[in-house]
Amino acid sequence: GEESVDQQSGHVTALEGGLVTLSCNYTSSSPSPDLFWYIQLTRDSPQYVLRRDRYSEGSNSDEFKKRFDSRLNFTSSSVPLMIQRLQLCDSALYYCALKPTVTTGDSVTVQQLMVEGEDTVAQPPGDVTATEGEQVTQGCQFDAVNTNNLYLFWYKHERVQLSKSAVYYCALRPTVTTGYTAPSQNHTELHNNNTPVAEQKRVSHSQQNV
Repeated sequence: GEESVDQQSGHVTALEGGLVTLSCNYTSSSPSPDLFWYIQLTRDSPQYVLRRDRYSEGSNSDEFKKRFDSRLNFTSSSVPLMIQRLQLCDSALYYCALKPTVTTGDSVTVQQLMVEGEDTVAQPPGDVTATEGEQVTQGCQFDAVNTNNLYLFWYKHERVQLSKSAVYYCALRPTVTTGYTAPSQNHTELHNNNTPVAEQKRVSHSQQNV
């Protein structure tokens, strides 16, 4: 009968430190098929990762024993590859095969995994105090893994009780969330010198105007 494997086409993107599952479905007339996973780093030959079959736990290459795992599901004819605690060096091409192979190209399906680090932004700590009418420069530094189509955003969070004070947020992606819980976001608080000192306290209940 026909022997084939099928992986989802295209790229898979995952975050560093996370978990990813790469799918592989197979067609085989064998009652006990052997399934293999290979990894190909840039300009290198494919490397053997692991083997799974129906009646045993299979085996992993010594280099890929800790974070790489797979379970052959004979009922669904699938053998997904799971990678834990993702590292940037896991970015590679991944091959699923029905028999031992080092061949690349059309004879073996392939899926590309891209592991991305965490994007961050940082603003100088502390409040900024300025006189009304004065020009103020707010600092914002960012670190982005993928700089293609990169956009930086500024948000102003006005205070209800402090009409001449505001919090300014720098973000790496569109957001209407304020506070430190928002990913890749930081803020600087700006006070007007003409605002009485008693009014410069932090207000815990305020409305957001983005």
